[in-house]
Amino acid sequence: MEKKNILLISAHPPIDYELIREWLKSGHNVSIVSLNVRWDDQFSELTNGVSRGLPAAEPDAIICGSEKDLPYSFLIKLHNKWFNTRIIMIHWWIPNWNPLLYLVRNVSVCEYGRKLLISRQFIDSRVVYCPVDVKTFRPIDGMARKKRVICIGNNFKNRKVMGYDHLIDIITRIHAISPEIEIGVIGKNDPADYPEYVDVRSLNKEQMVNEIASSSAVFFTTTRNLIMNSMQIAMSCGKPVVAFDLEPFREVIRDGESGFLIQCFDTHSFALKLVDIVMNRYEEVGRKAREIIVEKCESSKVASQIISVIDR
Repeated sequence: MEKKNILLISAHPPIDYELIREWLKSGHNVSIVSLNVRWDDQFSELTNGVSRGLPAAEPDAIICGSEKDLPYSFLIKLHNKWFNTRIIMIHWWIPNWNPLLYLVRNVSVCEYGRKLLISRQFIDSRVVYCPVDVKTFRPIDGMARKKRVICIGNNFKNRKVMGYDHLIDIITRIHAISPEIEIGVIGKNDPADYPEYVDVRSLNKEQMVNEIASSSAVFFTTTRNLIMNSMQIAMSCGKPVVAFDLEPFREVIRDGESGFLIQCFDTHSFALKLVDIVMNRYEEVGRKAREIIVEKCESSKVASQIISVIDR
């Protein structure tokens, strides 16, 4: 594959890190501009291979991951007279109507997102799933399995997006059915919002791997989302995942085979399934979940797919 010069307008540093790491391995040159996010110190190991700010020469592509940053992509291109530079918009979130999308190459992170873009603007896009570091997020042999379930990703300001009301209801039901089951929430919400028996923490990557590995199942309560990176991470760790039955989730979760999908808002059945997973082993479901993530989301594969959009 021809080596590319890429200008990335960073929108999601942990995800961007995965892509940049793989691009550097493949010999591509990467420059980063951060407008609305902070490029944290945890990614500082990339500084030797990545330029900060605008590149001196015209890049092959400007890759943007937020519609807020999309106008800036055009300003950069026009101001620097980079007439041969392509702009690629990766829709990490649900796409809004935006006339600028007709002028760029669009990437959706699931087939459901592609359908939304077609229905809203009659624009087709390339489907490329969110990258996952499957070497880091993997099953850990010999890790003791606790009677514990965890919910990941409830650190959004908009709690409706993460299904906060359903989360509290499900937690309460699990505790009522089987009080010995430990319940954890991995996120940044105020612990005072949760019952006292819930363990609420924010973890780094290494801690997250161990937390998932020692749990029986991972669950998600959102009813308004695309496929979440945290869901893919849990599946990559080989754990059964439980979520409400949303169309995008069906692209990676086959109910009863690689995870469990519960009818929306049926919090009682949701809680019962989590208790069932704790009391009975579902190793085969976890193995199948990891196989799907390795097939669809492995970081080097995703990074290569995005590069291919430049020459499409």
